[in-house]
Amino acid sequence: MKLLIIGASGFIGSSIFKKAVEEKTPVWGTGFKGVDDNLIYFNLLKGNFDEILPSEFKNNPQDALALICSANPSIEGCKKNYEESYNLNVLSTKKLMGDLAKNKIKFCFISTDCVYDGVNGYYSEDEQQCPCNEYGRQKSEIEKFILENHKSDLIFRISQTLSNVNYGKHIFAEWNRWCKTSKEILCIKDNFFSPTFVNDIYYALGAAFSKKKAGLYNCVNGEHFSREELARQFVRHLYPGSGVKVITKTPEEFGFSEKRALKTYLDNTKIVSELAISFTSMKTVFRTFDTGR
Repeated sequence: MKLLIIGASGFIGSSIFKKAVEEKTPVWGTGFKGVDDNLIYFNLLKGNFDEILPSEFKNNPQDALALICSANPSIEGCKKNYEESYNLNVLSTKKLMGDLAKNKIKFCFISTDCVYDGVNGYYSEDEQQCPCNEYGRQKSEIEKFILENHKSDLIFRISQTLSNVNYGKHIFAEWNRWCKTSKEILCIKDNFFSPTFVNDIYYALGAAFSKKKAGLYNCVNGEHFSREELARQFVRHLYPGSGVKVITKTPEEFGFSEKRALKTYLDNTKIVSELAISFTSMKTVFRTFDTGR
């Protein structure tokens, strides 16, 4: 497999890019913001995909996989900048998928647990989508578009994705900074999710590609936590005796302009059974986390 990551300058894309390099998987990546010499500049809203597509993918598409990470993932941002976010997350993404299909390149689209309203939790792949905010609605529209128009391609629906490094835009890096500075971690109350080590997504991609899988998978850890409980475990394992406090507020107290889905943890039975993979426990992530002290 050779991998093309669309959106390799964001947290998930850059983490998978780095893991692919470590595993000696041939990998190329595109970026829009913060592009370095390792990435190809590509503006999904305005760019011509055919102009930036590496020749290795044009000549031998049969062993290629494109991972689509490019998106505006901000729940607040998608509401406040609706037109721009819809153009990026929906219209331009659909066009990109058409370009990939034209070049006979299989793709995997990164979706989200926000396609559900979070009332029940423990959602499986066959449950009806019911997003409660604009970001979730945009991702839901793309999921349905793929299932109807690109039936040989993949969707990986993810939850809270994190790493064992103390930098980047993931909650453990953020909590690590708060532990050192403010001595407190602020959490949304009664928010339950499936925290997943980002490198596990890389291994799931490889397994799905080698087994010629298609369709929708919940690509998440089988463990689920409330945000508050995960924060308490983070402090217990990494900052014992530090006096760091975990504080909760309701979504209303945060003053969000968009509703938050609270119970978004997902059922991973399908991906574990069909791909024969395992996911990294949070205790293992704690043990390997670099606090930078």
